[in-house]
Amino acid sequence: ANDAMILTINSLPSGVPTITGPQVVCAGETGVIYSVIPPVLNASNYNWVLPSGASIVSGANTSTITVDFGIGSTSGNISVTPSNDCGNGSTGTLAVTVNPAAPDAGSITGPDEICINSTGVQYSVAAVTGATDYQWTVPAGATITSGNGTNSILVDYTGTAVSGNITVSITNSCGTGLPSS
Repeated sequence: ANDAMILTINSLPSGVPTITGPQVVCAGETGVIYSVIPPVLNASNYNWVLPSGASIVSGANTSTITVDFGIGSTSGNISVTPSNDCGNGSTGTLAVTVNPAAPDAGSITGPDEICINSTGVQYSVAAVTGATDYQWTVPAGATITSGNGTNSILVDYTGTAVSGNITVSITNSCGTGLPSS
């Protein structure tokens, strides 16, 4: 008696994967989801490659991954190559821009001792690329007369001005950093 063997011919994964997920993220952002939708026909494994500083925290080798972007992450391509026991399919890519985390404000320059009724006293902090706002605070009796929202302000002090702190916080598209110390 002849025993028959059933032979199955498998195919490589077919189609170029389409990656869905955010194309602009912030350095330090966590829990970002990327997926291949729809999943690639005949794919049993997905090999993901991420830009420097990004890491897969769940879903490795599947069609949906969760990614954390470290503070030092760089912009670049996320790519995925589906595979099965027969080999690799086509690679799909998604360009991702990683914006820097909100910066902490540096040291403020300007006089630390002034007289009451002084006007036009300048304070500044180093300009930060990508900054969208600088939020200044001044002591009671002091008024910002120009430059609010920028890296350099002019302050007038009234006769009732009190000693205190001048601070600045810097905002960019990823949030607001820690205020100056």
